[in-house]
Amino acid sequence: MEGWIQTQYLVDSPIAADQLVQANARLAKLEASEQARSRQLAAMAEERDALAASEAEFRAQHQALQTDLERINQLAANTVSIDTQNRALQAERLALQQQIDELLQAHAALADNRDQAWFLRGAGTVLLSLLLGFIAARRHYLRRASGGWA
Repeated sequence: MEGWIQTQYLVDSPIAADQLVQANARLAKLEASEQARSRQLAAMAEERDALAASEAEFRAQHQALQTDLERINQLAANTVSIDTQNRALQAERLALQQQIDELLQAHAALADNRDQAWFLRGAGTVLLSLLLGFIAARRHYLRRASGGWA
């Protein structure tokens, strides 16, 4: 169909009713996008909080591991000096053990000498007793022989 309409009634843009429908559709779309972004923002905030907690936990673990590493390094440094001390003490122990062995041998030798001295004293006492007994018996015999029945 063809017809005539006056130019004053012609417009280049859509009528207000169409614009309202388009604006409402765009508004609904923007609101849905805003809600999706709000949900996404909330999820990212939760993820950020979880990552912050993980970071704090990792920092605590890092600090504990750092402390352990420092202690291990100190122990490793002390190991060399402890090994040196251990070797020196082993040598000293061997020297003292040798000295103990020598003292035990000297003690045994002195005990043998003491036993020999007691034996010699005993033998001397026996010999002296025999000599005194012999002298006493001879005197007694000589007295009898000189002053008696003869």
